[in-house]
Amino acid sequence: MGISRYFSRKLENRIMEPIEKLIDAANRVEDGNFEEHVEYEGEEEFEKLCHSFNTMQDSLAAGVDRAEEYDKAKTEMIAGMSHDLRTPLTSIKGYIKGVKDGVANTPQKQEQYLDIAYQKACAMDVLLRKLSDFSKLETGNMPMEPVATDFGAFLQEMLDDNEQYLREKDVNVIFFVPEEKVITCIDHEQTKRVLRNIMENSMKYRCREQVLIRMNLIPNKESVILKITDDGEGVPEEKLPHLFEQFYRGDETRNSRIDGDGLGLYIAKRIIEQQGGSISASNHGGFCITIILPRVGEEQEQILSLIHISEPTRPRLI
Repeated sequence: MGISRYFSRKLENRIMEPIEKLIDAANRVEDGNFEEHVEYEGEEEFEKLCHSFNTMQDSLAAGVDRAEEYDKAKTEMIAGMSHDLRTPLTSIKGYIKGVKDGVANTPQKQEQYLDIAYQKACAMDVLLRKLSDFSKLETGNMPMEPVATDFGAFLQEMLDDNEQYLREKDVNVIFFVPEEKVITCIDHEQTKRVLRNIMENSMKYRCREQVLIRMNLIPNKESVILKITDDGEGVPEEKLPHLFEQFYRGDETRNSRIDGDGLGLYIAKRIIEQQGGSISASNHGGFCITIILPRVGEEQEQILSLIHISEPTRPRLI
């Protein structure tokens, strides 16, 4: 009996030692201490268990750090957007008051005041739409209805529809499209939103009065590649990997003449990924956005070819 008790106690100690270490570690994690690892050498099974616990602890620590960074970035974004909304709102109130108080005492001045107020209201509307899109993406309520589309004709039609707007903004677009039809499945409205956002970024960060944007559509066997390149100064290399992160702003301060909200490219990335594609940024003679979408198979192309689709011009300068 004595020998039995001795071996039973020894076995119990061998089992309880790693268990007690794990219990202590769990209590530390509960208190928010992710620094210490479980140190144990002994039974192979318990070593594996302690190693798995350490791995889980490291993952939890990384998740907490990410959550803190996210909350910080979100707080900064809300503060920044409050500033971005307050500034045009103050201007709108000032110009409307100027009209009411008779400061704008000629029809020309009144028209000028109203034009400025309208422009400021449009800027607020863009910002609010981005917030709405962000909310829908985060909650999974963004409507997405992809349909098989001749991507070249789609892009040409979009440029035609925005021809007057681009002229007013001093933007020239050169569109290179292949001779063959390139069919992909996209949601038209959401894809237009992505493309508008990319082109507006080029306008916003222009380094000269006129902006030149090159759009190059390149078909592969299984995918279609769209490269959108402007003639700007590009983005510092160290910032390129972060451009599609939530709330990331290329200019971390709000002292520059250009304020970004850190949502546009993140929303673009989410929309493209929901359509089975990918999006990336690089510097290639300017700032370049590359969008890759899956190409529709030959059978679907043959079905779609029975439907009349207008042929795009090749190439075209707007």
